Amino acid sequence: MATWPQIDFLCMITASFFKLQTFSRRLLSRFSLSKFPERAIMEKAYDSLIIGAGPAGLNAALGLGRVHRSAAVFSNNKFRNDGAHAAHTVLSRDHVKPSLIREEGIKDIAKYNNTTHIHTTITKIEKTTIGDLSGFTAEDENGQTYTGRTVILATGSQDVFPDLPGYAANWPLNIYQCPFCDGHERAHLPKGILAIPTFQPMLESVGSMLQHMSSPAHAPSFPLDPSQPAHSITIFTNGAIPNTSDPSIANAVDTARALGMRFEHRKIAQLVPATREGAPARSQEDEACEGVSVVLEDGTSVYLGFLFHKPPTVPNARGLIEKLGVEMAESPFGVDVKRVEPFGGTNVAGVYVAGDVGTPLKSVTGAMFHGGMAAAGVAHQCITEENKIALARWKARVETTVASS
Repeated sequence: MATWPQIDFLCMITASFFKLQTFSRRLLSRFSLSKFPERAIMEKAYDSLIIGAGPAGLNAALGLGRVHRSAAVFSNNKFRNDGAHAAHTVLSRDHVKPSLIREEGIKDIAKYNNTTHIHTTITKIEKTTIGDLSGFTAEDENGQTYTGRTVILATGSQDVFPDLPGYAANWPLNIYQCPFCDGHERAHLPKGILAIPTFQPMLESVGSMLQHMSSPAHAPSFPLDPSQPAHSITIFTNGAIPNTSDPSIANAVDTARALGMRFEHRKIAQLVPATREGAPARSQEDEACEGVSVVLEDGTSVYLGFLFHKPPTVPNARGLIEKLGVEMAESPFGVDVKRVEPFGGTNVAGVYVAGDVGTPLKSVTGAMFHGGMAAAGVAHQCITEENKIALARWKARVETTVASS
């Protein structure tokens, strides 16, 4: 049987335990993130507003959905590759229509309750505050507003066509801008390179690649025989080549000639969709169309399976991006948003860039990769901000609780 001193000791221990338990509960309740006023405010905002629902924007949303971050993806349904019959060099999606890839992407993000796809055009983005955090407010064409902690610019880009009759009527089914994307299906036909606005040293490398594509895939031959129609490469300069005194240009011209490529300096009068026999086709969508005829100033017509040309590009929604204060960079390929590796940050804190709008080297797979990296950047930023708030609140409440106990 316990003595009174033992009972008194047990009571003291029990009382101390309950005091400690009460203190711990008070401490935990004060430190709980659910008590943070920022939490309620942040729940009313998306973690990211994604402008553009191409491969970059959709993959960014998919990445954020996977780590339970909220995102709204906005799309005006205008895409650079709208006219293309199929995408290529996309693993498991080779020769699939770009629109079908986007449709599947929208279905993918719909599996996650915290991501949403909205059909609208964002017309304005401004900086705002979300509690103690910086954020952004976006407004669409109907005046609807959306708030987000970050912005991902995945607007894509648009090609700036040269002032050449018939160019738009042959883009993108007869004029190709990337040998990895297009060209294989017509590799057996004569090919041309459009050196507009001027001949660039890289074009001889492109010509060499197109020549190599002309050989059977299982048995490429070297050196190639330029007398064979499939190996025939014509470089259209639309006039004399300027700056031939430049060593790099002179070397490229000599290399092209050494490989049997032919230079055509006569001015181009018109580009016409053509059948394989070189006869005019009704349009590039015509089933009989299998190439383009380059009509020269003297009426001579040169039939090609396709014409290679990479026009410069500019960002879609350029005015929106400029008003946000995001820096851009010019190159021989056009204008792109300056991208900061590895996550695609920009000079504006909280604004990320993904896809074609942030690189001169544009591709579906590259856009997907950039979208995933932007998602990682957004998730990292959100975690860093939340942890900073949690730590500051925790320290303040510990000091208050200890002082009052």
